[in-house]
Amino acid sequence: MNNFFENNSKSSIESLKLPLVSDNANKNFTSSAINYAYTPTNSISIPTSIYDSTTKKTIDKTYPVDSTQAKLYSEASKVAVKIEAFSNTGVNGKNNLRESEGTGFFIDGQGDIATAYHVFDNYSQIFVSNNIGQTFVASVKSVDPKNDLAILHINVLNSPYPNLSTQKLQSNQNAYTFGYPLGTNNLTLSNGIFKNYSTLDKIDPQFPLMPGQEANQQLGQVALKTQEGNSGGPVFDGSGNVLGIVDFSNFKNITEFIPVQKLQNMIQDQGNYTFNSLLNMHL
Repeated sequence: MNNFFENNSKSSIESLKLPLVSDNANKNFTSSAINYAYTPTNSISIPTSIYDSTTKKTIDKTYPVDSTQAKLYSEASKVAVKIEAFSNTGVNGKNNLRESEGTGFFIDGQGDIATAYHVFDNYSQIFVSNNIGQTFVASVKSVDPKNDLAILHINVLNSPYPNLSTQKLQSNQNAYTFGYPLGTNNLTLSNGIFKNYSTLDKIDPQFPLMPGQEANQQLGQVALKTQEGNSGGPVFDGSGNVLGIVDFSNFKNITEFIPVQKLQNMIQDQGNYTFNSLLNMHL
């Protein structure tokens, strides 16, 4: 299969020294649930998105091995991926790389990955890494700037994927987010209480809109803090169904997410969201 970025991927791969898996042919996607050591109290330690500014690391939190958090983390570690996007700025003739990081998750068994569009917008090369250190060149399959959504593709087979929920969250219902904070390779967990649905202009009237994005974009709100790099990650309910896609976290420790119904609409009608048809919106 040809890759959208394969013609200019070599130089970046060499300079970044990424452990790239060849995309000349489909590969079976390999991932593993992360198993942490059992403690005497039959609990498990899981990385959270709580950041320690002193150690510059995320903080682990202990949960019972049969807890919802432990079960969801095991499943999320199979389906969530880290996304890195690069561009060569070419300032003063130097080979200066500009980088963006985010999270995504598989939505089918053929290598399609949902994420937030702003994770890679205006970047020329995109790479996807799994939780065992393999890195794949990604192509852009479709984008929805209005709702800050995108679908990427990597050439793999049998990629694991979660169920997409058909239900909307109810107030005070538990929600769980997963993502790779900026500069780390650890998948982290955050959990909080769902508040309500609102629109972007009501949440933050000063929010800087991307080209094509609309101020009345609907977003869900969960009372929890996520770090930079979590954008594009999945929001689960307690049964492991995807409720949405992390968009951003504000100063009030509220995480905004894109309702999964927007993603389902995009999957069902990808002909209206192809990258080439919307290319004029990216200039």
